[in-house]
Amino acid sequence: MTGNTDFTVGLGCYDEVFTYDELDSLPADAPHMGYPRCCR
Repeated sequence: MTGNTDFTVGLGCYDEVFTYDELDSLPADAPHMGYPRCCR
C-alpha cells in the first residue's frame, strides 16, 4: 500500500479502498464514489 492508501484505510470510513493501479481490474458496472470512467 502507499502512504495515501494507508491514510484512507486508517480513516475507517470506507468498506474497501483501491489504489489507482487496481481500478482497471474492477468491473465497469461496479458502484463507485469517484469520477465516471469518461473523465479518467
